[in-house]
Amino acid sequence: NAATGLAVAVELLAPQLYDRYQNDRWWITQTGISLRETAKMATGPKHMLAKLIIGISLISLIIICDLVPFVDLRWMYHVKAPFQFASTESRMVSAPMEGFIGDIINVKPGDRVKTGDVLMEMDKRPLELQKQEKELTASSKLTQSRAAAADAGRDPSKMAESKQYLEESKAAQAEADYYQFLIDNAVVKAPIDGIVMSGDWLDKRRSPVRKGDELFKIADPKNLRIEMNVDERDIQSLKDDGSQKGWLATSSLPTEKKPFTVRRIVPLGQPDQGANIFKVYGEPVEFNDQWRDGMQGEARVEIKKQTIGWIWTHRLVEWLQLKTWWF
Repeated sequence: NAATGLAVAVELLAPQLYDRYQNDRWWITQTGISLRETAKMATGPKHMLAKLIIGISLISLIIICDLVPFVDLRWMYHVKAPFQFASTESRMVSAPMEGFIGDIINVKPGDRVKTGDVLMEMDKRPLELQKQEKELTASSKLTQSRAAAADAGRDPSKMAESKQYLEESKAAQAEADYYQFLIDNAVVKAPIDGIVMSGDWLDKRRSPVRKGDELFKIADPKNLRIEMNVDERDIQSLKDDGSQKGWLATSSLPTEKKPFTVRRIVPLGQPDQGANIFKVYGEPVEFNDQWRDGMQGEARVEIKKQTIGWIWTHRLVEWLQLKTWWF
């Protein structure tokens, strides 16, 4: 019948008419409709988890690769390295002679001293006894020389004897003067202002020491430098012209950051726990009175801004380049 025929005609013609309706429009109209439909799909309630993951991934990719025009999304790239403080002005006080530690010991590690302060005294008693012995010998020889000179008028040969005694007296007096010199130097004094870093002799009185043995180490805590151990993979990024700045934090004061400047690079690698490191020296810009010689921590040198993606992947890329450089 007519109704059935009409239904069949609609089923056959409707898709073609709709397709013709969609495709015969202006391309601007088609583009607008496509954008509208895409927006409906993107903002609609369906597949929200997938849409969220895709959106976050796209935003992360844009930020990591710094793809936003006129907006700098790069991070400052730092070279990290462990460091240790070392005094730039320290003195080792050594034993002035071979002998024994005396009873007078005035300082211990941690004490502040000034130039000329008496730190300790060596045992001077053996030196004083030898000095007295030589002085007695010198006096005795001088007396004999004078007596021989007095007899030279009756016996001319006594004049030669007098001269010999005089020379022996002078030699003995020279030895006595030498022992006096050792006695004067037996008083060990501080060569600079600073803090005693090492040298605890309070329980070592009468201990034997040899000339040149270290007795004390004195350092000025206000003159500290930074000694960094930089991995060889990062050493090419550092410069020693004073243009690079950085920040440091000590293990004892981890929340306190202080600026410093890179000053010197030692161009000689040293093996250290399976790695190759270079010594790099820095100078603090600000000081802390709580810093001490030997304190350790971590230093970070500012190199330049890089994309987040480069910062996260440059180690892997460099490793791959090293392994495939031959090809």
